[in-house]
Order: sequence, then structure tokens, then C-alpha cells
Amino acid sequence: KDSADIQKFKRTIQNHPNLKKNEWTDYLVPMTAIVGPIYDGKGFLDALDNTNFLEGDIIRLTMRVLDKLEQIDRATKDEALQKRVINCKDIIRKCLSGIGIV
Repeated sequence: KDSADIQKFKRTIQNHPNLKKNEWTDYLVPMTAIVGPIYDGKGFLDALDNTNFLEGDIIRLTMRVLDKLEQIDRATKDEALQKRVINCKDIIRKCLSGIGIV
């Protein structure tokens, strides 16, 4: 069963006019199993232990997220958004640095 936070997040998405059209919410719980430990400052192996994804899948996912964050960072002129993006990139890089990826 989904946690109260996940249920609230799903309701928010389902009520949003643009986001509700996407089916990615089906993957929300497995994604939080990966993102949660990374956000909490834990290492790659902690994220790996928290899911049944393969190592390469998690590495590809995090590298793709880093790439998208880089694109947002370069494209935006919004300083507040840039600070949030930089923070996210730093969190991901810290997680991956423990295994020598970045």
C-alpha cells in the first residue's frame, strides 16, 4: 500500500491538467525507492538495496536525470530554479561518487 505522502502526491498529479495525462504515476512508488535514499544523502548501494532494479538501470536513470538537470540549468534564467537544479545535481553526484561514476 502506498504511503500517505505518495497518495497525496498522486492526487495532486491526477488533479493537474497537464500531468494527469501521463501514465508515469504508475512508476511513482518504485521511483521513490530509488530517489528517497539518494535525496536522504545515502549512497548508491543504499538505493540499490531499496529496490529490485539492476545496478545499470539505476546508473542509467541517475545519469539521465543529471543530463536533464544540466539542460534545465543551461536553459533557465531563473536564479531560484538554477539553485534548486544545482542542489539536485550535487545530491546525485554525491551518491554516484561513492562508486566512481562522477
